[in-house]
Amino acid sequence: PKPAPDMLFKCVADLGVDPGRTLFVGDAESDYQAAQAAGVAFIAIGPETSAPRRVDELRELPHHILPADGGR
Repeated sequence: PKPAPDMLFKCVADLGVDPGRTLFVGDAESDYQAAQAAGVAFIAIGPETSAPRRVDELRELPHHILPADGGR
């Protein structure tokens, strides 16, 4: 169970992605702790974590993960 990072290690391994290029979005302090332990970037939704990066609603997320030009 979280905050153990096992699920994140499994996800990045199964998907074949670099943990350093992975983003975990969560709403709990245990999500943030798991991301830190796995070396994965984290953005919190809502005020329930101590994470420095956060959004209040999912619709705000693209502004935090996409380049200003939309990737063009």
